[in-house]
Amino acid sequence: MPAAAIRVLVVDDHAAVREGMRSLLSHEPGILVAGTAESAGEVHAMWPALERAPVDVVLVDRHLPDEDGLSLCLWLSTRDPAPAVVIAAARADAALTVPAAVAGATAMWAKTGDPARLVAILRAAAAGERVLPPAGPAGPMQAARLASEDLPILGMLRHGVPPAEIAATLGIDEATLTARRWAMLEALRATFDHREAPRAMPLIQAIRTFSPSAATMSPEWS
Repeated sequence: MPAAAIRVLVVDDHAAVREGMRSLLSHEPGILVAGTAESAGEVHAMWPALERAPVDVVLVDRHLPDEDGLSLCLWLSTRDPAPAVVIAAARADAALTVPAAVAGATAMWAKTGDPARLVAILRAAAAGERVLPPAGPAGPMQAARLASEDLPILGMLRHGVPPAEIAATLGIDEATLTARRWAMLEALRATFDHREAPRAMPLIQAIRTFSPSAATMSPEWS
C-alpha cells in the first residue's frame, strides 16, 4: 500500500512565489500542496478546515505583511497535532538559527538556494528530522538578550527537547512556557533583523507576549 502523500501548506505574500512553489511541488511524487496563503491571518482563518485534514509541513516566509513569519511558526508549533514548519528566508543563515529554534522551526531554507534542496528539506521535515544550522558567533550575542531564567529553555529547544518535556523539567505548565517563548522571540528580534529598520510589534504578538492565557489561542483576525 503506497504511503500517504506529504501535505504541504505554502505561506508567502508574493503570488508568484506561491504559484512557483505549487508548480514545483506538484511535480514531486508523494507531495501534495494542500493549500496556499498570503498572510498569517489567512492561515488562522483556514486552520479549522486544515485540522480536519491536517498538513504535515508548513513552508512559512520569514516576512509576512501582518505577522512575523517566526511568530506564525511559534503559533503553529502549539497546534495539536503540530505540523513541521520550514522557514523560508532570503538569508537562512546562522543569525536566524536561535530565533528559529525558539519559534519551534524544524528547518530553514534560503530562497536563493536550489529548489531541489527545498524538496529534500520538506521530505525530511515530514519524516520528523529537525535540522537547524549551528548558531555560530551570533549565538552568544543573541543569548545575552534573554533573561537568565530563559537560557535553560533556549538550551533545551536548541537540542530539540519537546515543549511538554521542557515544561515538566522546569515545573511550569505549557501555556506559561509558550508565553515565555513569545517574550524570548520578541527579545531576539533586534539581533536577527539588525540589517533592517525595526518594525512595530503586531498587536497579536504583543498580546501573546504579555498574556499567557492568550498564548496558545487563535487570534480574532478581522
